[in-house]
Amino acid sequence: MRVYWPRALSFALRPETFTRLRGLMQERNMRGVSLVEMMIVVAILMIMGSITFISLQPALREAQMNAAYDTVLSQIRMARQRSIEERKRYIVCLGAASQPLGAATPLGAPTAQSIQVFRWDLGTAIAAAVQISTINLPQNINFQRMAGFPVAAPDQFGAGGVAIDFDQGVAGGNKQQIMFMPDGAARDTLGNLNNGVVYILRPGTLYSGKAVTVFGSTGRIRGWRIAPRRLRTAAQRAARRVRGFRPRTLCRGYGSIRDRARRVSSYARRTTHYAPMNRTLLKCAGGQVELPDAVSTLIG
Repeated sequence: MRVYWPRALSFALRPETFTRLRGLMQERNMRGVSLVEMMIVVAILMIMGSITFISLQPALREAQMNAAYDTVLSQIRMARQRSIEERKRYIVCLGAASQPLGAATPLGAPTAQSIQVFRWDLGTAIAAAVQISTINLPQNINFQRMAGFPVAAPDQFGAGGVAIDFDQGVAGGNKQQIMFMPDGAARDTLGNLNNGVVYILRPGTLYSGKAVTVFGSTGRIRGWRIAPRRLRTAAQRAARRVRGFRPRTLCRGYGSIRDRARRVSSYARRTTHYAPMNRTLLKCAGGQVELPDAVSTLIG
């Protein structure tokens, strides 16, 4: 007995039919995502990017401030090092109108944010000093002080009244210049020992402040930063010595209202002081190496 299959069924059972259907299914799976799904993914990526950008702003500002501090410190150290190596006098000029009297400025006149270095050869007049380099601080960082700085200047150089304060105790010198001698000492152009300090700051940001001091007799260069200091009464200090110190955080529900108010007031009684920078740049043949401040004082 012969069985006659319908033509449609015989066509569906052909091998090439299954191959064609498999290709159509794969093509449908490879069509991608819808527009709504794509917009959701893009929105999530934009939100994550904005959060990352906002969270990185403090770190970027701190990195920019550290770069400005490193620029000031490295330029002063470079001038001192070159004066020792070449047995010549090098003058570092900070801020506007700080160039040696009558000296030419082919690299540009000094500005309020400039750091310029001049070489003054022996046996020549001060007007013959040669401009070696000029570098500017970032646009939003200045030679500046602000309210809240410690009353006592770092290394006791000056009263902290001006941002660039060299030639301490000397009348008639240029307080914006540092001249390094072949023996490494810092003097002014009149030959007096030149002790002083320069402050750099991001306007309106107290704890971004930094300072660089120079000792005239040795040419030692030190870096400082503004750091908070908590004030405590004598009774609080005695209590800490007796019971030891256990860090506590301010949180709701911890202790009585009076205890919380006392802790808040103790946290509010803060002042600032100058803390040594924890890193110093040392120039060498392979580049720059960061050293602790305790080590830099030995080589400064």
